[in-house]
Amino acid sequence: NASDSHFSFVEYSYDGTSWNSVSENKAWTFVYTPDETEEKTVIFRSVDKAGNRSQTIEKKIVTIQNEPLISEIKVFASEGEKEISLQNGTYYLNKDFKIKGNVSYKYLKSFKCGENEISLNENSFEYNPSDNKKGLYELKVIDKAGQSFISNVNVFYDEKAPEVEFTVSPVVERDQKKNLINGEITVSGTASDTEDKVSFTKLILNDEEVTDSSGNPLSDKGVTKSVYSDSGMRFTYKIDTTKYDKNNLKIEILSQDRAGNQIKESETYYVDQDTDKPVISSST
Repeated sequence: NASDSHFSFVEYSYDGTSWNSVSENKAWTFVYTPDETEEKTVIFRSVDKAGNRSQTIEKKIVTIQNEPLISEIKVFASEGEKEISLQNGTYYLNKDFKIKGNVSYKYLKSFKCGENEISLNENSFEYNPSDNKKGLYELKVIDKAGQSFISNVNVFYDEKAPEVEFTVSPVVERDQKKNLINGEITVSGTASDTEDKVSFTKLILNDEEVTDSSGNPLSDKGVTKSVYSDSGMRFTYKIDTTKYDKNNLKIEILSQDRAGNQIKESETYYVDQDTDKPVISSST
């Protein structure tokens, strides 16, 4: 606004030498058209009908050419700094975590996760969520021009391990001995997880992994894959027990979900090929 009973017009200048009229109204509006100059100072003054000029008012105008950007987002375990891999757009976790990344900006107004302010170390940040629960973490940066950028971090937090059940057949008894096996046996079972999804299931014999995370045999241990579906939620293996000495054979199933929770279920059997031979008995 300009106040003077003899008001004539308002004028502006960028250098204090060359002046242009803004308006002949006391209530006036200046329209600024940005150019390649990032910062520019505009000088205003009013002129009355006698040609007297008021004191000048200076306003600095900053043009922010590029929008802010959040990039290189990664999620790490709070302890040990292990990076958590992104699986189909989601981070699956079973421990406290932190979010790291970079922010590109000019003239920052705010950077938040929800209502929580995030501090920056130059252009990098590290954010430790206080709740550590599954859900969507919205990172939002706003510059002083009102331009914003949002990046979402989707977290699935789960501390419950899968459940595993399996059976071994055939199993025989002889001379009051149980859990005897011979020849070819079949190990069948299921793995399930009510909170998450099973990531893989492995077969372990005598503390040695004999299948990989896709259910395929790793070495010549007499193992054949018959069924391996839904990342190991259903599995069936054939085991040639003649590959093993007359000794205990511990059969274990290891199952892991996407958050890294693991469970092992095991049973111990005794390999005895003699249990497959006929038995003759006589009486007098």
